[in-house]
Amino acid sequence: MPNVSVRIDDERREELDELADNARLSRAEYIRDALRVREEYYEIREKYNELQDEHELLRSNNEELQDEYAELHEEYDELQSEYEEVKQELERVHREKRQILEQREENTELVKYVEEERSLTRQKAEAGIATRAKWWLFGMER
Repeated sequence: MPNVSVRIDDERREELDELADNARLSRAEYIRDALRVREEYYEIREKYNELQDEHELLRSNNEELQDEYAELHEEYDELQSEYEEVKQELERVHREKRQILEQREENTELVKYVEEERSLTRQKAEAGIATRAKWWLFGMER
């Protein structure tokens, strides 16, 4: 390993020696360790900054997603309301259809009754007096 010389004042050297003694390292080992820790610090700091940037991006994306969610929820509520209106309209149309079918059935029965009555009236008009007397006494078979 090549040697590197550094000039520092006596006060700094004494402080460095005390720190090295407390760590039970030689001055050179302590300086190498301090340089390694410093290098790790810069790597960690760089990673921290990257994570902060990523966090900011995620926070921004989260806000956008929350806005989009709110818009979609509002649209869902509108569609749900529209669905309920269409459902009510469909129920109304079904009721109306049932009423029309019931009315048609009644009308069909009335038409049938009227046609029978016309047929009977025609038969009575075309029948002779003896047949009419028989019908009057015993009833007319339909």
